Amino acid sequence: MRAHVGRAQRSARSSVREGVVALRRSWLVLLQATVAATAAYALALAIGHQTPFFAPIAALATVAISLAHRLRRASELVLGNAAGILLADLLIARIGTGVWQLGLVVALALVIAILLGGGPILIMQASSAAILIATIAPPTDTVPWNIDRFVDALIGGGMGLLVSALLLPVDPARQAQRATEPLVATLATGYAAVARVLRSGDAVGAETALAGLRDTDPVVAGFQAGLDVTRESVRLAPWYWGQRTVLASYALAGVHLDHALRNLRVLARQAAATLRRGEAVPEPLVSAVEALAQAAAGLGPVLAGTTDPHDVLELLERAATAAATPLDPEQGLYLAPMLGQVRLSVADLVQALGVPAQQARAMVHRDAGAGQPG
Repeated sequence: MRAHVGRAQRSARSSVREGVVALRRSWLVLLQATVAATAAYALALAIGHQTPFFAPIAALATVAISLAHRLRRASELVLGNAAGILLADLLIARIGTGVWQLGLVVALALVIAILLGGGPILIMQASSAAILIATIAPPTDTVPWNIDRFVDALIGGGMGLLVSALLLPVDPARQAQRATEPLVATLATGYAAVARVLRSGDAVGAETALAGLRDTDPVVAGFQAGLDVTRESVRLAPWYWGQRTVLASYALAGVHLDHALRNLRVLARQAAATLRRGEAVPEPLVSAVEALAQAAAGLGPVLAGTTDPHDVLELLERAATAAATPLDPEQGLYLAPMLGQVRLSVADLVQALGVPAQQARAMVHRDAGAGQPG
């Protein structure tokens, strides 16, 4: 009994800690949503609307969707919401409510949204707003149609866009750092996994590591989506215009980190093939991949500008030097391509730190020497 109580208490404490961490990460979202909804409601009241419930609702929806999607999609939500409300108000006031009336309103809302060239968000929002008016809040005999609801939707959506994109936008540098973290972590864990199986000779583990690296497209896509958000913040918020250089450095780093991830997959595939054949892996190759893993683990703070790049560059230099170790001629056929992939990875990670391509190639070729195969 005590054991169960103890586990329950630990679980509760863990949940509380996780909630506190999530709250710290979401404070800006909470502030954006609160300010946008409150300001939209106050503005609608100020212009004489009696119960402007659409204003805060539209503001909250716009802030929420602007977090996960680009500004264009948030704008689509605003327009779709307002258009659906206006269409339903006009039609229901004339044809009344009922099953076929609902079907007609939804069909027309979908047709208009598609003709306007809207994406899925505009189409969905226009039809759902029309359904809301036709079922829950239809026009009455005393108020045949209510333009205030259309105006409230525009006020709320506009306020959500204003708060999320201009007044309280995400910090571009912080957003870019968060977008880069999964990509860097994937590289670090991938290199570490390959180094571990090479050192242990675990062919089954090599196949597992390779399988894990084959499904990394969402990581790259998430990085690109995160950079899209930072680009909008830098472009729209004047007080973040000075961070254009930061954004450019992350965008450049992302290109080379993507290349490094592709080379890592090739390296993992070669490692799995080598271990399946039972080939002996020389110590310098294992040390080189371990150095790559350590360097990748230290990339995040360097890209964020909080750590000096010296240690990471030193690890990459060590990896390039280890990969330049001459091989036995009988081993070269199988292991030389792996050493080549290590050198390519070194060049990619060095360039991700902002080192020009010519200097990165010079470092790799200097360490490779003239006699190294591959």
